[in-house]
Amino acid sequence: MLLDKKNIYAFDECSILHQCVIKAPEGFAVYFRGDTLCARYYERLLTLLSQLNSNNIPKYKFVPSNFQKNIIKVTNQLIKDSGVDLSMLPNTAISVISDQIEDFRDKIIPSYEDINKCDDIDAVKKIFESGNIGFEIDDDVPGDDDCKIIAGYDKISCEGKKYLISDDKHFKKNWKIINEKYKIGIVPESRCHELCKSS
Repeated sequence: MLLDKKNIYAFDECSILHQCVIKAPEGFAVYFRGDTLCARYYERLLTLLSQLNSNNIPKYKFVPSNFQKNIIKVTNQLIKDSGVDLSMLPNTAISVISDQIEDFRDKIIPSYEDINKCDDIDAVKKIFESGNIGFEIDDDVPGDDDCKIIAGYDKISCEGKKYLISDDKHFKKNWKIINEKYKIGIVPESRCHELCKSS
């Protein structure tokens, strides 16, 4: 298997929140396609998590957290992906969904170990802002918090490979430079289950 205890498997906050299954709010089932809501690649995330857990391989998250901001983001995305017009859904139903995500967060985060974000991001930002580094960089470069994740992850020693499971567009669009300069493999949720495949 590609999974190895020498590697580090870290998840950004949205990819952690995408591991939950939400019950459609009672009384609002007519708005939704089914009784539950889950992220598009929930099953693939579950496959990876199951293999990490069964092999006693730690999972990592980044701190300090932006969970409150990301709970809102994931709530809105789950509703949108279910085919519901967010503007047509009553606030009470939205609150029920976000409360379930928050409850899930409170239960799941103790199972993750911490990687501290690093506030010293000048060098990281220069990598993306410079036009003379040999890479074609997307205009939509990582923001400050993303740079803090990269800088913090870069400080962590690792005998094997570092992976970051994330569907953040800044990471996915700039995967090449992040891998080349920081040896961090960006793994989108759509491909995270491939980490479990036999080589």
